[in-house]
Amino acid sequence: MKRKVIFRFQVSFLALVLLISFCCSCSAHNAIIRETDADSFTAEFLNPVIAEYESCNSEPEFRKAFVIYGPESLSEVFAANPFTGIDFESETLVVFIFGSVSSATIELRKASPARDGFQIDLKYQKHLTLYPSGDATAPHLRYVVIRINQKISGGINVYI
Repeated sequence: MKRKVIFRFQVSFLALVLLISFCCSCSAHNAIIRETDADSFTAEFLNPVIAEYESCNSEPEFRKAFVIYGPESLSEVFAANPFTGIDFESETLVVFIFGSVSSATIELRKASPARDGFQIDLKYQKHLTLYPSGDATAPHLRYVVIRINQKISGGINVYI
């Protein structure tokens, strides 16, 4: 009888901890991140970015952030809208294109106002494996679209 009570308490406590950590992680950001590929963009938008990337010898340190403030620039940048129902009166889209040698997924750590505009912190989410393995690849461009749930009027700083 005592074992059952202790076991139920442990299970309940574990469930509560998991629930609290899930709720905190979901509400910590006011933005949604989505990784995409080159086919999502118009050639008029992407070709100059690719040319600039290639002119700097395809460096992994290459970083470009573009802010989309309205539906006009949305149609100039995207071949197909990655987000439906965006309200540019209260939301902002940011396209972040960067050079990478990693195949790890990108995770949003923080999206918040800063002194000089708005700050977005991203990080690589390493894949957990039972044995050591590298995730390095040849340098290539990666594309991330971030939907921020507020109107941004200043500059955007993206850190990875």
